[in-house]
Amino acid sequence: MPIVGTTPLGGAQLTQVTSRSGARVAVAAVGAFALAGAAYAGYRLLRAEPPGGIEPTRPSTPAAPTSPYLQLTRTAARPATSATDPASFRQLLATDGPGWAAADGTISVPLADGRTLWLFGDTIVNLPGADGSLRRGADFIRNSAVVHDGATATTLMTGTTRDADAFVKPADPSEWYWPGHGIAQGDDVLVFMGRVRETVGGPQGWNFEGVGTDLVRLDAVDLSMQERIAMPGGHGTEWGTAVLADATHTYVYGFQGGGGFDRHAIVARAPKGELGDAPLEYWDGKRWSPDPERAAHVADGVSNSFSVVRTPEGKWAMVSQELFFGTGLQVRTADAPQGPWSAWRTIDPGPTKPPGAISYNAQVHPTYTDDGQLLASWNMNRADGQLPGPDELDQYRPVFRSIDADLLDR
Repeated sequence: MPIVGTTPLGGAQLTQVTSRSGARVAVAAVGAFALAGAAYAGYRLLRAEPPGGIEPTRPSTPAAPTSPYLQLTRTAARPATSATDPASFRQLLATDGPGWAAADGTISVPLADGRTLWLFGDTIVNLPGADGSLRRGADFIRNSAVVHDGATATTLMTGTTRDADAFVKPADPSEWYWPGHGIAQGDDVLVFMGRVRETVGGPQGWNFEGVGTDLVRLDAVDLSMQERIAMPGGHGTEWGTAVLADATHTYVYGFQGGGGFDRHAIVARAPKGELGDAPLEYWDGKRWSPDPERAAHVADGVSNSFSVVRTPEGKWAMVSQELFFGTGLQVRTADAPQGPWSAWRTIDPGPTKPPGAISYNAQVHPTYTDDGQLLASWNMNRADGQLPGPDELDQYRPVFRSIDADLLDR
């Protein structure tokens, strides 16, 4: 049985697990927010089973021997590499084949080798059948990852082709992870993951709550989980909504809220290259403090999945979707990572929503900025918060658009 102990880490708590073999794994908590949580059980009842119920001996694209994940790869008709061709990103994800079929979240983390790690929340996956057929919409998992390289998309998850499971899971089996943002750092990829649990009561599809945030350290080579670091704050505080670095520090944005859409942005920082190792400092309204309880609200009116990027003129831009499920993309700017921030202004009207649909948690993806265009994405879902059936997967896929990057500065 593992031996568990805890040590503090800059206002957070680091839980170390020592296995019988002596290997040490650090255990820790993030938060981001998605939809359709309670539809999980119902969707699994609807999913297709493999012919004859026989477990395939291997996925259609075998995982590398060192990988801890089930890997399913397919190739799109054209590469997705530039914000000038936003449709190519939706085509990359929606290309028929094994792996990712539909999801929300849509967070991009550039990797050191030039690939991109896309992180998703509640995910519907296609799985190969024992007879070589493709079981479309075969399973539902709480989160997934897609490694993107040009026209190739490789879905990462745990489990098997008979019974898929999430890319990463928290220590408590009654909780699940929904992804926040992340950053590549040396030999690691650090991603924030929100811990979520089901609540009693409330409408189906909305009966969940965030209970904390984990900073999850992944190995940069095989993306295996190395440790979890519990972020401070717990219920009502989410960290890792945005992560970016300047010449001296790595900044981590989050939000606090008492429910509904009353959310306020907060920000912390660590020395550049030391996120997860050095203690964090929190902006308290006047200075950087080691006390997470002093974290001040630096901006209001944010969604629970906003972005922070640098503008062409070097300012800091906070980008958030209009609240109450509006589609417009708004921006406010500042000369420093902690603000003060300008007033919100709309820079893009967003996609047209089909009848009975909602869009939410828009993100921008600066990795793909090209020819003055910035890539943006909007999650799409049914207005009742329920997951679509296997024949309705297009309703639950993100929409991508190009935005004039200069609009961030105007």
